Amino acid sequence: MAKIIVLAAVAVLYLSACATLGDAAREAATDRGTWVPLVGAAALSIGDLDREASDWALRHNPIFGSQDNAEDASDVLVGSLVLTALGTAVLAPEDAADGPGKSARIAANLIALVAGDRIPDALKPITGRDRPNGVDDRSLPSGHSMTAFSARGMTSANLRAFDLEESTRWWLDAGLTAMAAGTAWARVEAAQHYPVDVLAGAALGNFIAVFTAKAFGLDRHGLRVSATGDGILLTVQWAP
Repeated sequence: MAKIIVLAAVAVLYLSACATLGDAAREAATDRGTWVPLVGAAALSIGDLDREASDWALRHNPIFGSQDNAEDASDVLVGSLVLTALGTAVLAPEDAADGPGKSARIAANLIALVAGDRIPDALKPITGRDRPNGVDDRSLPSGHSMTAFSARGMTSANLRAFDLEESTRWWLDAGLTAMAAGTAWARVEAAQHYPVDVLAGAALGNFIAVFTAKAFGLDRHGLRVSATGDGILLTVQWAP
């Protein structure tokens, strides 16, 4: 397991060094929402800590009360986060001329959410880790966690377009993080994933969100996307 975490960290650093949009990749890799979960996953990979934490969660179900409740909660929470990301992308005010337009924001959110949903399907056969409930070997990384943290990150980026008090913005970000963390922990209590699996998913989801937000110019840099009478035109132009 430790080898898998090391390989994931190396992959992130490699992307940071050679990606076409290197600045976006480096910022995503060094964001604390990416490296903190990876450090936590590496720490839990020591000895049997990961399985012990999973066993404790299954014995006590401290948050959701039962595996069935946890399963249902994870679906509701991740669905709510996805809808919130898309909703804030649509409702965000139009930015100034030097910033991203509505089309760019919506495209960025769709790409991040699709990536958060599909990338785990590509990684699971490679890792081949059995789930705690023994149903299959698709435990690592957690797809729910990856999608949840990708949606959380994109919503946070969307909220920067709104004129909000800093205290309001902080509380909204805290609420989004709590929902994403709740999604991840629910997958542990539901016996679908080990803690390392959800931490890996959280790190990857955050990386996707930060990278996409940066690459599509949600901070007024990146790719430009404009709408035409016939649809959406993607202009591949990097604005430093």
